[in-house]
Amino acid sequence: EYSKKQVPQGKALYDLSFGPKPTGLKRLQWTFLNARDTLFRGKYGIGKSPLQTRLTTSLESFASIRRERDAFYGEEFPSDGHFESQLDELHNKAMKE
Repeated sequence: EYSKKQVPQGKALYDLSFGPKPTGLKRLQWTFLNARDTLFRGKYGIGKSPLQTRLTTSLESFASIRRERDAFYGEEFPSDGHFESQLDELHNKAMKE
């Protein structure tokens, strides 16, 4: 059970540490959002805290932070249920061998 909860967090942290590789207009938007968050740091209701601050001081899960950035990664981050079914499938396969 512990692994089922930690695998999505690990994958999300991995994705967040390398960041997305947006192109075109998405890249411009990504740059603007990061600049806004760096300058305002969520003060006055503008933007949010920078990613590093959020990851180290917030109780928000890495997976939820990664999911809110889906548009820039070009693919949706899988749901917790998807991870759980993949782990169950791997476990069942390993137990048969």
